[in-house]
Amino acid sequence: MLRKPHLFPLLFCCFMLVTGCGGSSTDSLTTAVSTSSSCGALAATFSSAQTCQSTGTCPGAGVAWSPSVTGASNTNHDASVVVTQTVSTQSGPIIGLAQPAPASAEVTFTIDMTEDLGEYGSLTLEAEVQNFPSANITGTAYPLLVYLSDGVNDFINLPRGPSTAGDCATSGYYSCSGSVCSPNPGCSPAWPSAYFGREQWEQHQVTNNNPQFSACGSYPSVNVFPTCNWTGGNTPPNDESPGCAFNETFFPGSYATPRLRYGGIYTAKYVMIASDFASLSGEAANLQLKVIKKADANSGGAVDLNVILVGDQNVNDSRTGRGQQNLNLLFQNVYNIYSQTSTNVKLGKINAIEWPSAQGGEPYANIDVSEIGFMFASVAPLYPASSVGRAINLFLVSTLPESAGTLGGLTVLGVSGAIGGPTQQDSANSGTVISTFSELGTFNQNCTVGGSCPETSQDAGFVLLGQTIAHELGHYLGLNHPSEADGTIHDQVYDTPICTATDPSLGYISINSCMIHDASVDPALGGSSCNLACGSPSGSSSGIYCPTAPQCQFNYIMWWTSKRYDPSTNLGDGDLFSGGQGQIVNYSSYVQ
Repeated sequence: MLRKPHLFPLLFCCFMLVTGCGGSSTDSLTTAVSTSSSCGALAATFSSAQTCQSTGTCPGAGVAWSPSVTGASNTNHDASVVVTQTVSTQSGPIIGLAQPAPASAEVTFTIDMTEDLGEYGSLTLEAEVQNFPSANITGTAYPLLVYLSDGVNDFINLPRGPSTAGDCATSGYYSCSGSVCSPNPGCSPAWPSAYFGREQWEQHQVTNNNPQFSACGSYPSVNVFPTCNWTGGNTPPNDESPGCAFNETFFPGSYATPRLRYGGIYTAKYVMIASDFASLSGEAANLQLKVIKKADANSGGAVDLNVILVGDQNVNDSRTGRGQQNLNLLFQNVYNIYSQTSTNVKLGKINAIEWPSAQGGEPYANIDVSEIGFMFASVAPLYPASSVGRAINLFLVSTLPESAGTLGGLTVLGVSGAIGGPTQQDSANSGTVISTFSELGTFNQNCTVGGSCPETSQDAGFVLLGQTIAHELGHYLGLNHPSEADGTIHDQVYDTPICTATDPSLGYISINSCMIHDASVDPALGGSSCNLACGSPSGSSSGIYCPTAPQCQFNYIMWWTSKRYDPSTNLGDGDLFSGGQGQIVNYSSYVQ
């Protein structure tokens, strides 16, 4: 089934508070910059009377889907990987967005790093604000990791003064004019840093940039270290193909293979910043820090999934023979994408969870993009206890309308709650969501139920659905788009191509515009442009594709829009992960 071009939504590249008014009136509030919708009002929308579809049964006839995906197995996990968690809590002040942030505003934690986590081991810091004083002030508070030292290096490297005018400590992390706030340009990580600039650092601290929804759940910040480990690329100022600070600067040279420094104590410092106020005094909260250590000597492993079938249509479709066949094929396609050698990640245990109207799921079946956080925060009681910290939550809804409008009229196919998602299962960024367009039971009519259904017999829209799932899981495991829609922001992974040429008729980068963009590329990609590597204008009537060309950004699974696939010829764009992307995925604590 052919569709108009679709959009993997552009997420987390910036933070902007829209013009608002008001805020609570108490003596401790200085300047309110925006207001948040009442989460109670939103909850009421989803607690209205629910009825089943015309079938009259919730769920319908048939048996629940029991996943059967060739190769997917709990035995795919690497038994040598050890993941441990410790939790500690400190209290501290909440400050406003534009307030100075001296040492007295920071909340400090110490982390025991005496153990060697190995070449593929990682340290994940998952911070969440608790006991937010909602009786006094609106909104929520974001935990910002502003300093992390391994005893020798500061991995964040933010200017925290007070020696430099305009730095984070002196001028605050944001600048506010009236009721609109934006990042303070003087407050950005400097080289060497674990993060390539302000945008990349910030997306791991502030995962919700929609003030309408900021009061409807907690948003843990998630920071995973190392953020990279490659020898390719150059040091700044060449920011299109940067070197990895962990490999070039932070890793101790005395180790035979690179790994996080061990044998001592790490120090982490956070500030808690109010979402709704430029300036704030007299308010405090608790900050809970979950420290996740992954000891791993090898690449590869497996990821578990909680697949939540949302609404009566998806649940009832999953109870039919065709629906079950399609679900198994769908995750077979995802399995194949992640099994490529650059990632070497398999699917482990897949838990199927029904959420029909009888259990309150129907109102979420066609959920607006701005409200998915409420859905993510509402489902934790349905998850198997064994899935906590191991399974990524994947919601299959019918549609994902976007009331705020979409870029160029494109349709949202999927959303990830975060770039590097939390292990906590009841937060407002705890999951990914995918639109099935209510076609689980109707896809692939060319295939006989119970028979074989090779990709050449699968609908193009169905193949796209599997790619969408793999794409959003990539975000949750820590990956960005190689280039964002406007062609000005790039993932900074040394072996993914960049694309800066926007299509003049569309206003964003497209397959065609990236194809004809003939800029030089990093030597890691063979020193050739996409145009030269592919050999024909993309999308031309010749139908020539080049799915294995790494110079073409649209051949990567993290390409920002939908891909082309023609079942009649079994030709289409590639689903590549680069080696650098594979390294990032393998640092996630979900890969075990």
